[in-house]
Amino acid sequence: MQGEPEPISRMEALRGLRISTQEALWATVFVVFTGGAFQIGFARHLGASDFVLGLLAGLPAAVGLLQIPASLYIERRGERRRFVAFSAGAGRLLLATLALVALLPIPNALKLVAFLILLILSSALLTITVPAWTSWMSDLVPGDARGRYFAGRNRLASIVAMLAPLPAAWLLDRLKPEIGFPLLFGLAAIPAGVCFYLILRQPEPPMVREVEKTNPLKSLKAPFANPSFRRFLAFAGTVVVGQSLAGQFFMAWQVDKAGLELPYVVVQLIGAVASAASLATMPLWGYLADKYGGRPVLMIGSWLVLISPILWCFTFPGQNWLNYPLMVTMNIVSGAGWAAVGLTQFNLLLSMTPDDKRGTYVAVFSAFTGIIGGVSPIVGGALMTVFADLRLPFGLNNYKVMFLITDVVRVAALILLHQLKVEDSQTTRFVLGQLVGTGTMGGFRRAQKLAKTTDAEAREETVRELGERKSSLAVEELIEALDDVAHAVRATAARALGEIGDTRAVPSLTAKLFDPAAAVGEEAAHSLGFLGDWSATSALEAAARGPNATVRVAALRALGRLADPSSAPTLIAALNPSRPTRCEAACTALAAIGENLHPKDVAEAQQRLLALLVPDVDQGMRLAAARALEKLASALPNALETVSQKLTEETDPAVLARLAVALSRLVIAHASEPSTHFPFLLSVARRLEGSGLAYLQALYAAADTVLPPGTLYPLLSLKGMARDEALHKLITDKSLLETYSLGHYTELTKRLPYLARLGNPSDDSTAEEALLALLLLSI
Repeated sequence: MQGEPEPISRMEALRGLRISTQEALWATVFVVFTGGAFQIGFARHLGASDFVLGLLAGLPAAVGLLQIPASLYIERRGERRRFVAFSAGAGRLLLATLALVALLPIPNALKLVAFLILLILSSALLTITVPAWTSWMSDLVPGDARGRYFAGRNRLASIVAMLAPLPAAWLLDRLKPEIGFPLLFGLAAIPAGVCFYLILRQPEPPMVREVEKTNPLKSLKAPFANPSFRRFLAFAGTVVVGQSLAGQFFMAWQVDKAGLELPYVVVQLIGAVASAASLATMPLWGYLADKYGGRPVLMIGSWLVLISPILWCFTFPGQNWLNYPLMVTMNIVSGAGWAAVGLTQFNLLLSMTPDDKRGTYVAVFSAFTGIIGGVSPIVGGALMTVFADLRLPFGLNNYKVMFLITDVVRVAALILLHQLKVEDSQTTRFVLGQLVGTGTMGGFRRAQKLAKTTDAEAREETVRELGERKSSLAVEELIEALDDVAHAVRATAARALGEIGDTRAVPSLTAKLFDPAAAVGEEAAHSLGFLGDWSATSALEAAARGPNATVRVAALRALGRLADPSSAPTLIAALNPSRPTRCEAACTALAAIGENLHPKDVAEAQQRLLALLVPDVDQGMRLAAARALEKLASALPNALETVSQKLTEETDPAVLARLAVALSRLVIAHASEPSTHFPFLLSVARRLEGSGLAYLQALYAAADTVLPPGTLYPLLSLKGMARDEALHKLITDKSLLETYSLGHYTELTKRLPYLARLGNPSDDSTAEEALLALLLLSI
C-alpha cells in the first residue's frame, strides 16, 4: 500500500477542480456516444424486446452492490486516484469494444447477449469507482461552494450533452445500422482514453479516515442507524424508481416503429432542449442551494419533473404538429427539474455524511439505489409486456400506462421529501418567494456579477442596481458588501438593503450603527427605518444617544419611521431646543407614533412640546412641535387651553396655521361642543388673511370643527367646473347653489348667518350654509 498523499494547497485544489471539470466533459461525450437513444437504437436493431430493454437498463444498475466492498477497500487502501483512473478507464474501454461486437459475423441474438455482458462488466467497473470518486471530490470542493462548483461543472457538461449527439445522430441517420453503430462505439474510445489521462493528472488531498479501525460490518450499520439518512434513502430510492421504471421507454417511444418513429436527429435536437434548460437553470439552482440549502431546491425540482410524464400521454404517431410543441415544452420543464434534482440530491448526500465515513455512506447509498435502479427497469419491461396485450381506452397504450405509473411514483417521492428535515435549510415557500419576486433573474445575474467584480466603481453600480430592482435574492451578497473596502460600496449596500425591504438585513445593519470604521451608520439607520422591524428599536435608541451627531439624527428619524411606542422616552429626551436638528427629528418621530403613545409618556411629551412653542425657539422646531401636537391630539386631553393660549401669542404665519390645525384636532377629539371653538379658530384665520396657504390651512382647520372633517378640503383643492360638480353633490339648497354659481357673492353674504355674524352661527344655520360661507372666505 502506498503512503499517504501530501497535503495540497488551495491553488493545487483549484487546479484539480478544473481538471475534474474537463474530465466531466469528455465523460459526457463517452456517455452520449454509448448510451441513451443510441444504445436503445442498437438494442432494437439487434432485436431486443421490451423486457430485454428493461434488462439492459436494470442489470448495469444492479451492480451498485459492488460499491460496498469497494468502499471498504478504499478505506483500507487510503488512495483513490489510481483506483478511479484504472477502474473507470477499463470500464469505458470495455463498452467501446461494442464496435467489435457489432462487426462480428454472428447472429444478432448472440450479439445482444455479448452486448448485455459487456454492459454489465463495464457498469461494474464504473460503479466501484463511485465511493472513491465521491470521497475524493468532497475533499477537494469546499462545503459552502459545492452548489456553485457542481452547477458550473454540470452546466458545461450540459452544453456537451446538447451538442455532441447532433453529429452522431446525423451520422446514424445516413449510414446503415451495420456501419453506423460500430463507428459510433469505436469513436467512444477516444473520450475514454482522455478521461483516463485527466484523472491521473488530478491532485488528491489526504483522505480523511477513521482514527479507530472498526469492524467493516459494523461500519455498514452506521448509515442505517441514522434516521435522517434512512429517510433520505427512502426518498432517493423512490426517485430512482420514478426515473428508471419507464426511463428507457420514454426514449423507445420516440424511436420505435410502434411509437412516434422520429429520426435520430430530431430526437437529439429535442433532447438538446432539455440540455439547454438544464444549462440555463443550473447556475441558479447551485446559487440557491448554497444560499438556502439543497432541500427547497430539490423540492422545486421534484415538482417540475411531475409534468413531463403527463405531457407524453398527449403525443400520438403521425401528429407531429402537436408532438413537437409538447416535446419541447416537456423537455424545458424536465431539463430544469432534473438539473435541480441531480445537483441538490448529490449535495444533500455529501452534507448528510460524516467526513470520516463518507465512503461507506456513499457506498450504501449507491448500492441501495443501484439495486432499486436495477430491479425497476426489469419490472418496467415486464409490465410493458403485460400491458401490450390489454385493450385500453382514451388512446392509451402500454407506453402511456407506464408514463402515468411513473408520475404516481414521482408524487410519492415528493411526499417523502416533504418529510425529510434538513438543518440550515430555508423553507420551499421562502425560496419560491425569492424566485417569483421582483427582478429575480436580473438580481441573480447581478449578484453573480458582484461576487466576481473587483473594480470599486463597477461594484458600487451593481449594488445600486440590486437596490433599484428590489431583489431580495441578493440580500446575503449585499450584507457582505457592508464590509467592502470601498466606502462608496458600503454606503450604497446599506441603502440598497433598505430599498429591498428584507428584514434579514436587520442584524447586520444594526451592527453598522456602531462601527466607526465602516462609517455607514447614517445609511444603516436610514435603511433600518424603512425595513420597519421593531427589533431594531433598541439599537436605534442607543445610536440616538451615541457619539456621532449625524448617526444620532439619522437614528431619530429612523425611529420615527418605525413608530414604535416604546421609543418615546428616547424621543422625548431629545426635545432639547439647544440641539435644533435632533429636536426636529424627535418631534417628527413622536408625531409618527401619534395616538399610539403610551399613557405614561403623554404628560412629559405634552410638556416638552408646548415648551418649544415660545418666540425664542427657532421656527423649524416650533413647526415640528406643532405638527407633533396635531398627530398626538387624541392622546392629549389636557392641551386645549394651553394650545389656544399659544395661538394668541404666536406671530409667525406658518406656525400659526399649523397650531390652528393642531387645535382643530384637539377640539374634535376632546371638546363636547366642537362648534363653540369655531369663532376662535375663525379669528385666527382672519389674522392670517392675505397670507396665502397659511390662511387656507387655518380656514380648513376651523371648518373641521363645524363640518364633518375633511368636507372643505376637496373644495379648496378643486377649481372651476370640478369644484361646481363637488358642490352640487353637497348642497341641497338649490337657490343657495345658484346664487353662488352666478357669482352673486354680496347677495349670498347677506343670506349666510356665519358671515353676517362673523362666525357666530344662529340656531337655524345649516352645514350647507357654513360650507358656502367658509368657501367664500377662501376666495
